[in-house]
Amino acid sequence: MPVSDPLTGLANRLGLEHRTERAARQREPMALLLIDLDGFKLINDAYGHAAGHTVLRHFAAELRDAVRAGDLAARIGDDEFAVLLRGVSDAGQARAVADRILAVTAAHPVPIGDDLVPVRASIGVAVAVDGEPPQELTRRADVAVYHSKRAGSHGCVVHDPSLTDRRADDALLSEDLDHALDRGELHVLYQPIVTLADARPVAAEALLRWQHPTRGPIPPDRFIPIAERSGAIARIGLWVLAEAAAQPFPTSVNISPRQLREPTVVHDILAVLHRTGRDPRDLILEITESASVDGETVIGALRTLRTHGIRIAIDDFGTGYSSLQYLTRLPVDILKIDRSFVAELNGTPGGAAVTEAIIHLARALTLTTVAEGIETPAQAAELQSLGCDKGQGYLYAEPLPAADVARTFVASAAEGRTGNVGGSA
Repeated sequence: MPVSDPLTGLANRLGLEHRTERAARQREPMALLLIDLDGFKLINDAYGHAAGHTVLRHFAAELRDAVRAGDLAARIGDDEFAVLLRGVSDAGQARAVADRILAVTAAHPVPIGDDLVPVRASIGVAVAVDGEPPQELTRRADVAVYHSKRAGSHGCVVHDPSLTDRRADDALLSEDLDHALDRGELHVLYQPIVTLADARPVAAEALLRWQHPTRGPIPPDRFIPIAERSGAIARIGLWVLAEAAAQPFPTSVNISPRQLREPTVVHDILAVLHRTGRDPRDLILEITESASVDGETVIGALRTLRTHGIRIAIDDFGTGYSSLQYLTRLPVDILKIDRSFVAELNGTPGGAAVTEAIIHLARALTLTTVAEGIETPAQAAELQSLGCDKGQGYLYAEPLPAADVARTFVASAAEGRTGNVGGSA
């Protein structure tokens, strides 16, 4: 039987199994990377199978260049790849290879027609344990890549004993999530966004919560990826938008990559605004950095929404793999500085390096900055000294019911202090 893939020239699944079994018999140190291309089906749907094959060949070439001559790169499924690293017994070394693959492929989008189509991937890593069968190494890498895809960050997860195979439980949660909206289990809280100069409220971010009838509160980072994969996010996302649009204060609403790829996304969002009577200028749509590089279809939708007065923010800026090339093409008004960078602020140049770079970039592009996760007065003061415009976090308010947030806006309006999150500080 053939041991190579005719489309890419890499080894196939059988070739990978043969090499892994031989290394196991010889008790050779090794690590396995399992790689899933993210959004490959969408590329096929949008551009056709010929374009899909171009992407696969492009990724295979990048993969071949990213590994050593003695390692084995393989295509083991339609959009699934693997790398067997020989002589590697250290998880950090294996992860470094995975990070290199992610960085290289993200930096080289595939030209298809007039578009540059980004290639994104999720990687699971497992290091062989002496004496274990090859099937167990594969199983552990498979669990790791599943966790990586669940995170939705186009990143890498290294297997460790604390990782559990959540596929069965995720399937049960997915079934429950399909009915959660109709059963009234979902609700929206709002976290105020304030100007750092005087802490006046200018908007509030809508945050979805799920109160499961038997499991209790389900964290968003647990159920949002499930909703993304199942497609439930489209209906739930529009419901969140309608809830937020009905509030008497400007709102910032997260819109998922899957929603942005829906062909009716512009019509659906404008219909919600029309139905609720919300002024489009009082709505900010937050997109993830990964969604911002999903091609001209997404960029076109964002441009159309922006012509109606809706503002666009990039959430968690600096944590993804997007390039400045995409940022300059996007119709963006706001950069949100991720809480991980805010947490590094300690009054030193090193602690402020990334945050300061983002703020300088925003100024050069005439964008507003909003810092997330502000917890201390010292962080707020340092952000303000660096030139950050606005922020949110537990220093100012935790996520609150809409009525509580509305009262803060009423009080601020009485003092003549309300402002605009997209304007200047």
